[in-house]
Amino acid sequence: MNKCIKILTYLIVLFGVVNWVMSSSFIHEDLSRNVWNWFSVLAAAFLCLNIAYYLFMLITAYCFYRSGKDVPDEQLPTCTVIIPAYNEGRDVAKTIESVIASNYPPEKLQIITIDDGSKDDTWLWIQSCVEKYGSRVLALKHEENSGKRRALHTGIKASHSEVVISVDSDCIVEPDALRKIAAHFLDPQIGGVAGNLRVLNLDVNILPRMLDVCFVFNFDIMRASQSIFGCVFCTPGALSGYRRSALVEFIDNWVDETFCGAKAEIGEDRALSTELLRRNYRVIFEREACAATKVPTNYATLCRMFLRWCRGDIRETMKMYTFILNRINAQRLVLLFNIVMQTIWIISPIFLVPGIIFVAMMHSEVFFYSLYFSIILWATLPALVYARKNGMSNAIWAYCYALFYIGFLFWVVPYSICSINNSRWMTRRASNEQIYEQPGGNHPKTSFLP
Repeated sequence: MNKCIKILTYLIVLFGVVNWVMSSSFIHEDLSRNVWNWFSVLAAAFLCLNIAYYLFMLITAYCFYRSGKDVPDEQLPTCTVIIPAYNEGRDVAKTIESVIASNYPPEKLQIITIDDGSKDDTWLWIQSCVEKYGSRVLALKHEENSGKRRALHTGIKASHSEVVISVDSDCIVEPDALRKIAAHFLDPQIGGVAGNLRVLNLDVNILPRMLDVCFVFNFDIMRASQSIFGCVFCTPGALSGYRRSALVEFIDNWVDETFCGAKAEIGEDRALSTELLRRNYRVIFEREACAATKVPTNYATLCRMFLRWCRGDIRETMKMYTFILNRINAQRLVLLFNIVMQTIWIISPIFLVPGIIFVAMMHSEVFFYSLYFSIILWATLPALVYARKNGMSNAIWAYCYALFYIGFLFWVVPYSICSINNSRWMTRRASNEQIYEQPGGNHPKTSFLP
């Protein structure tokens, strides 16, 4: 099935290139008569800005980014891994086991797992890990679901280490990921370190394969480029480290943050980065600290995930403008460049969509040729980046994703703007309501928090 999709996508892209080349004279003649109309100028400016931005990221990521150096065990800081879980079932046990298997010094590592009011057998799987690994795992439980932000707050407050690392409860952490992250905190200017994520469930269907292309580009290029200047503005909740002393400065306000009068339940990971950057800490990316995470495998769940991400991005981008120019240095200027580009991506559909509709109605051939050209241009850079890591044959998934996004996800950003005050999580697993037999036997001693 995947091979057929690859071949079909190759044919579609090839058809678009050939037709665009053959008709280039027509397009030029037709557009030359309207070169000064507002849509052409706006579209050209948007294209040039994006090309400049992508070239900037590509050059800085490949020419200047370097992963951190490993340090001996005795120099590593004490570390607490916080794993919030809600209706994750057996997956949370797999996550805990992957953290236990890391090569971090055991005497410097503690795991705190918070069951955020799950209605399935998540708590039983957490208890089985406590029974198996003893004091290395501290189990906490919210009697009612309070949200991931509250669960993280509970874990941070319960920790006493120099560094805290958040890990999602459906992730598998690579053995050296924790020490790769923690080593950066020997630099007192570092406030946060973003880990590197890959897709765990690649073989389920084509959606995870397409999303893996996005992950590679967003981490290996975008975050690597931002990391040069210490301004990574999103530390992913699935794998990120923080200086605990920096977090305690603001987490009591962060946990009760509101937006438009409602409690902010989304965007907790990016909100942490925003507050660290506000306080002039450096937030960086570690390419070699890897974890694999599960992504949606159906269209409805994927849309809900993107809506949640986009709403959180819009909110945090608005917040960054309140302090970005309070201090002028290289970090702030590059951060400003990034958030200005993100703002353009957010608002551009408002101006471009009417023009696109007009061109589609009045010049259908121009529209379709331009659409093909846009898809090829937009997808080629991620395709080349992905090919460098995973082989040329897999790079076609970048073009698959471009076709899929333009056809089925184009509405996400405009709808997110219209529903910006929606703070629902939307992708947390539905409860099973069935109570399963506890894995591993008797109930170990646990701690409960309201």
